[in-house]
Amino acid sequence: MTAEVTALAGEHADVCEVVTIGRSPRGEELTMLIVPGGGPMIQVVAGPHRNEPVGLAAASALARYVVTSPGAGDALGTSCRASTPTARA
Repeated sequence: MTAEVTALAGEHADVCEVVTIGRSPRGEELTMLIVPGGGPMIQVVAGPHRNEPVGLAAASALARYVVTSPGAGDALGTSCRASTPTARA
Protein backbone atom coordinates (compact mmCIF):
# COMPACT_ATOMS: atom_id res chain seq x y z
CA MET A 1 0.00 0.00 0.00
CA THR A 2 2.94 2.34 0.56
CA ALA A 3 3.74 2.38 -3.15
CA GLU A 4 0.07 2.87 -3.99
CA VAL A 5 -0.47 5.88 -1.72
CA THR A 6 2.84 7.39 -2.81
CA ALA A 7 1.75 7.12 -6.45
CA LEU A 8 -1.70 8.52 -5.60
CA ALA A 9 -0.12 11.50 -3.82
CA GLY A 10 2.23 12.06 -6.75
CA GLU A 11 -0.70 12.18 -9.14
CA HIS A 12 -2.71 14.50 -6.88
CA ALA A 13 -0.10 16.59 -5.05
CA ASP A 14 -2.48 19.54 -5.07
CA VAL A 15 -4.90 17.81 -2.66
CA CYS A 16 -2.81 15.41 -0.57
CA GLU A 17 0.63 14.46 0.69
CA VAL A 18 2.42 11.38 2.00
CA VAL A 19 4.51 11.59 5.15
CA THR A 20 6.67 9.02 6.91
CA ILE A 21 5.42 8.36 10.43
CA GLY A 22 7.99 5.79 11.53
CA ARG A 23 9.47 2.39 10.82
CA SER A 24 8.23 -1.12 11.50
CA PRO A 25 10.21 -3.47 13.75
CA ARG A 26 11.65 -4.88 10.50
CA GLY A 27 12.84 -1.41 9.47
CA GLU A 28 10.19 -0.87 6.80
CA GLU A 29 8.88 2.66 6.29
CA LEU A 30 5.40 3.40 7.66
CA THR A 31 3.54 6.06 5.72
CA MET A 32 0.46 8.21 6.10
CA LEU A 33 -1.58 9.83 3.33
CA ILE A 34 -2.97 13.19 4.44
CA VAL A 35 -5.91 14.86 2.71
CA PRO A 36 -6.67 18.22 4.37
CA GLY A 37 -10.29 19.33 4.64
CA GLY A 38 -12.72 21.18 6.84
CA GLY A 39 -14.26 19.79 9.99
CA PRO A 40 -13.06 17.00 12.26
CA MET A 41 -10.28 14.66 11.24
CA ILE A 42 -10.81 10.95 10.62
CA GLN A 43 -7.96 8.47 10.57
CA VAL A 44 -8.13 5.14 8.80
CA VAL A 45 -5.58 2.54 9.89
CA ALA A 46 -5.19 -0.44 7.60
CA GLY A 47 -3.36 -3.72 7.81
CA PRO A 48 -2.69 -4.31 11.51
CA HIS A 49 -2.70 -8.04 10.76
CA ARG A 50 -1.14 -9.44 7.59
CA ASN A 51 -3.92 -12.01 7.16
CA GLU A 52 -6.67 -9.36 6.98
CA PRO A 53 -6.24 -7.75 3.53
CA VAL A 54 -9.75 -6.28 3.39
CA GLY A 55 -8.64 -3.36 5.59
CA LEU A 56 -5.98 -2.39 3.07
CA ALA A 57 -8.48 -2.60 0.22
CA ALA A 58 -11.03 -0.47 2.08
CA ALA A 59 -8.47 2.18 3.09
CA SER A 60 -7.11 2.28 -0.45
CA ALA A 61 -10.57 2.72 -1.95
CA LEU A 62 -11.48 5.47 0.54
CA ALA A 63 -8.20 7.30 -0.07
CA ARG A 64 -8.63 7.14 -3.84
CA TYR A 65 -12.25 8.36 -3.55
CA VAL A 66 -11.41 11.32 -1.30
CA VAL A 67 -8.40 12.33 -3.42
CA THR A 68 -9.99 11.97 -6.86
CA SER A 69 -13.52 13.24 -6.14
CA PRO A 70 -13.58 17.05 -6.08
CA GLY A 71 -15.02 18.28 -2.80
CA ALA A 72 -15.32 14.80 -1.26
CA GLY A 73 -13.43 15.79 1.88
CA ASP A 74 -15.56 18.89 2.26
CA ALA A 75 -18.74 16.89 1.59
CA LEU A 76 -17.72 14.46 4.32
CA GLY A 77 -16.86 17.43 6.54
CA THR A 78 -13.55 15.89 7.45
CA SER A 79 -9.84 15.71 6.92
CA CYS A 80 -8.62 12.21 6.14
CA ARG A 81 -5.46 10.42 7.21
CA ALA A 82 -4.79 6.86 6.13
CA SER A 83 -1.87 4.91 7.53
CA THR A 84 -0.43 1.43 7.33
CA PRO A 85 0.97 0.19 10.62
CA THR A 86 2.78 -2.67 8.95
CA ALA A 87 4.54 -2.26 5.64
CA ARG A 88 3.42 -4.38 2.72
CA ALA A 89 5.48 -5.74 -0.13
